[in-house]
Amino acid sequence: MKSLIRKSKITCLGVTLVFFVSFSCTSLLDQVPQGVISDSDLKTPDKVEQMINAAYSFLGQNHFNRQFSIPYEEGSVRGGEAYKGGAGTNDNGERDRWEQFVYMQPTAIGDLDDLWYVHYVAINRVHDAMRRLRDLTDAEYPLKSRRMAELRFIRAHIYYYMKVCFKYFPYIDEDTPQDMYDKVSNDELTDQQLWGKLIDDMRFAVANLPAVQPEVGRPNQFAAKAYLAKFLLFAAYEQDESHNINNINREKIQEVASLCDDIIKNSGKSLYPDFARNFLWEYENGQESIWAIQHSANNDGSPTGRLNSWLIYPVNADYGCCGFLQPSVNMMNKYKTVNGVPDFDNYNTGALLDNLEAITTTPIDPRLMHTAIIPGLPWKYEPTYIMQRSWVRQPEVYGTTMSQKMIVLPTCPSFRKTNPFMGSGLNWDVLRFDEVILWRAEALIQLGGSDNLNEA
Repeated sequence: MKSLIRKSKITCLGVTLVFFVSFSCTSLLDQVPQGVISDSDLKTPDKVEQMINAAYSFLGQNHFNRQFSIPYEEGSVRGGEAYKGGAGTNDNGERDRWEQFVYMQPTAIGDLDDLWYVHYVAINRVHDAMRRLRDLTDAEYPLKSRRMAELRFIRAHIYYYMKVCFKYFPYIDEDTPQDMYDKVSNDELTDQQLWGKLIDDMRFAVANLPAVQPEVGRPNQFAAKAYLAKFLLFAAYEQDESHNINNINREKIQEVASLCDDIIKNSGKSLYPDFARNFLWEYENGQESIWAIQHSANNDGSPTGRLNSWLIYPVNADYGCCGFLQPSVNMMNKYKTVNGVPDFDNYNTGALLDNLEAITTTPIDPRLMHTAIIPGLPWKYEPTYIMQRSWVRQPEVYGTTMSQKMIVLPTCPSFRKTNPFMGSGLNWDVLRFDEVILWRAEALIQLGGSDNLNEA
């Protein structure tokens, strides 16, 4: 009897253990992971709106090694307008090679790879929002057409940057299967076909965006027209594979002139009476700004906000770091004038505009002082705050010029130190009214005729 009782107890215990283990495993496997939202939960109108906001948010991504918002190094540095700056050539050394156009390997792991990475992360956010948005009806989401136009505007903005950096790039849209991403080649579309993709997106934006947006930062119809004019102007200069212009498309040039004329007459935008206001935090989103990436200090609900221009401040006590993006002497010399007009033929002869004596005795375009500064001159329009040579991090390598446009005074409410770097909430104006005036002038010159040339 005792042995039977023991066996019975063991059997019952075994059944209990099996039941417990089975129940426990089933329960664990059926648990919904914390912090994970199901795909179906993201297809409601309010969640789609949040996904669209996430696409906007990435426009302000400005990590110092994964630059996205203000592309000065792959723009101004590669274009000869600025030196890399910083603590010598080995500081962010890959960008020194960008500056010199050496060892530019697209497969290298580093800054160039990061440049591709951040843009396709942004594109992925746009396409994720697009796919969710198109599954909603107009009745469910009355802003459907407008938001789709905003997303296509953002996509064209991102791909435009890839276009001017690389000319050819893998064009992925919202219908490209994910398992095909690494199979899309950068030579599937021609130069003109890629411009055509960007132009199509912006035509959709023009047709579906309102003339006025209720929220700052969202592009309106005139922003779309401005970007469309810019794309058409690039595309009008048709190139061969050696980048030689073999034709100027007159039809596109005519459309550029018409679009710019419409913006000038009907957008409500105008030039500031003081050029400096384009680069001051107090005047952002003002009368000359057509569309800007919205940056912030820490008044947006996040710990440090969405700062920009982390590395370009001087190395003095008020700022601290890091001395990148130093205007080149070649660029500064281009501001020399003769009888009030640029001296394009002889700008690099005679005095070099990298010292106080030359810059105060040579006739120059006054806009230089909004762009660059040298020791002895007032820093960012503050008469008593004079730049010193000691503020420059590596003068023996990169000289003593420093940038002015994208920085703010240390007393500006938008300035923040984030240890070890610093930045500000100053917006980046992607499209400005003065550019539109210049595009129209260029188009009119290409169209020719006495009336057009007189206006240009």
